[in-house]
This record gives sequence, C-alpha cells and structure tokens, in this order.
Amino acid sequence: GIAEENYTKAAEITESSKKAEAIMTVLHYQKFMKLYDIADSNDDGMICFEELAIGLRKYAKAMSVDESLDTSISEAKGVLISFDKDENQKLDRDEFALVLVEFAHMKNIDILKLIDFLAIITLTDSDVLETAYINQISMKQKRSIKKWQDEFAPPPSQDNDGWDEGVTAEDGVVQTSRTSAKFDDNFDQTNVVYGKNFGTFVNPNMWA
Repeated sequence: GIAEENYTKAAEITESSKKAEAIMTVLHYQKFMKLYDIADSNDDGMICFEELAIGLRKYAKAMSVDESLDTSISEAKGVLISFDKDENQKLDRDEFALVLVEFAHMKNIDILKLIDFLAIITLTDSDVLETAYINQISMKQKRSIKKWQDEFAPPPSQDNDGWDEGVTAEDGVVQTSRTSAKFDDNFDQTNVVYGKNFGTFVNPNMWA
C-alpha cells in the first residue's frame, strides 16, 4: 500500500531502517506538515537555501545562541550539501524530515518536541535586513552548493546499525567517511579534503 511505499522510499533515502522509521513518524506528524508549509515561504513545495538560512537564523535567536549571520548562512549551505540527496539545491519533505531526525538524534532531544518548537518560531518575523542580505547572496551560494555536489564522489553507504557512530570531531559532530575533492582554479576553495557522509551533520565552518 501507500504506507509501505512511503516506508520503502524513506529506507532508500537513508539506507537505514531506524532512520526510516523515525522519518515515517515525522512525516505522519501533522505539525511537521504545517512547519514545512510555513517554512516554504514561496510555496514551491521545497525548502530552498534562502528559506533554510532564514529558519536557522530564527532558531539561533530563539535559543539565544551567539551566532553570526555568516555562520547561519554556512550552516544552511552545509545542510543542503549534506542532505540534498537529489542535488537540486533544495530540500523536499523527506530530506527535510531527515534533517530534523538527525538534528534531534545529535542533540538527544525528542523529535516531536523539536518540531513543535520549530513550528512556533517559524511563525515569528524575520529580520528585514538579514533577509534582504540572504536573498542578495542566494544565487552565489546556490552555485557554490552545486559546485560542491558536482565535485564529490558518490557518498558511501551507511552502517547497518542505523546510526553511524564513527569518529567524533572536536565540535562533537559525528563524521566518518571522507572523500577528497580538488576544484578548478575558478572555484574559491582548492585542494579540499572534505568529510561528506550523506545524512549526517558536519562542522558548518567547513562550508564557509
């Protein structure tokens, strides 16, 4: 049936039955659908770079995190590179659900409570000047995201235990598999050895 097809699709995206089950829980949670629709401010059915960066900015402010606008932008860029499996520089519902599942797991918080919180802060007004700046740089950032995606080798498979618990970086973010990427002279970052393990968070400073 439809539910079985949805589960299979989620399992294919994450290559992990545990993550697939968590994603199914999120996708069937009504408030997640509302959160996604609110975050999708241009109503194209996807979460684009601008919408993600604005959302991360709201989250940082709501959590009273001392984080610069540039850091929020780098985080948005990193999330898209790490979780945009079909590489269209946007997040569909399944990809966005995986972002939330991974974030909740990383922070050891309840996924449904996280969604409830995000649904509230997403309704708050964004800073007009910050939003204008994000929109202004969005095309350059999207080109950079696509460049990263084009240069990377296909990501490795996840471990079968459902949660990849490999080497822990200094900032506490799990990153295991590594792939080398060398960029041409026209790209602003060269000879980068970079960790890309699809569906896991990495240090956002790497995307700056």
